Amino acid sequence: MSGLDVHIRRLSGPAQVGLGIVGAITGLLAVLAVIYARSGALVFSIGTSVAIYFVIWWIALFAVLPFRVRSQAEEGQVSAGSDPGAPSEAHLLWYALVTSAVAALASIVFLVWLAPLI
Repeated sequence: MSGLDVHIRRLSGPAQVGLGIVGAITGLLAVLAVIYARSGALVFSIGTSVAIYFVIWWIALFAVLPFRVRSQAEEGQVSAGSDPGAPSEAHLLWYALVTSAVAALASIVFLVWLAPLI
């Protein structure tokens, strides 16, 4: 287990979710800043750009969720009353940060290079 994983493990669930939200908003602001700096104007309105970012964010979340999953049975630590196939650890912060990075990159590609072609 890496040092970062040890520190993240110490955070409670709400703290990880809060940091994930901060990561998502930071990604959104980076997308809007790159779009504005690249063209001097937005192709879509701010509201539409935000909506596109969050749709891409949710799609990226479901693409990222299968990574780093180890079941309780694979770890050999099945908790009483839980399914053996349940994940042993959630990694919520890691999922939120990776999803935000992937969504920011995909949104920039879409909004800067693909949207003007439509």
